[in-house]
Amino acid sequence: MSGNDFSSFDLDLFAGYRSHTIKCFGLGIGLHSSFSNNRYYLPIYALFRCNLLSNKSLLFVDFRAGYSTNQMYKGENQGGFFGSAGLGMNLSVSKKFGSHILIGYNFYQISPFTDEKGTFQDMNGCHLVSIRLGISF
Repeated sequence: MSGNDFSSFDLDLFAGYRSHTIKCFGLGIGLHSSFSNNRYYLPIYALFRCNLLSNKSLLFVDFRAGYSTNQMYKGENQGGFFGSAGLGMNLSVSKKFGSHILIGYNFYQISPFTDEKGTFQDMNGCHLVSIRLGISF
């Protein structure tokens, strides 16, 4: 969405409060590694995930907001706001295990920087569309 290739593999861990309608209200940390370049994003965030209906629902919403430390090039680190919003669908649900797919929008606050080719990248943020497969315990 931002015109740059920031395709990444993301690994996130989070924990928090869970009830009948709230799937998770808690804290999370992630390691998001870019495929096309050697960039890493380490977001720490608050997470809110809930069903769309009050009873067991096939669909849920997912919101994340926090701070991300970003390694851009040769040890150049910068940080800023991280936010995400998405719509998910439960694939399998039991009392101890669940799986889901989620389509969402992610934002990383990134300041202008010089990339590994010496090109000045004048961007004020990275906007991404994400498809996530997840499991929960």
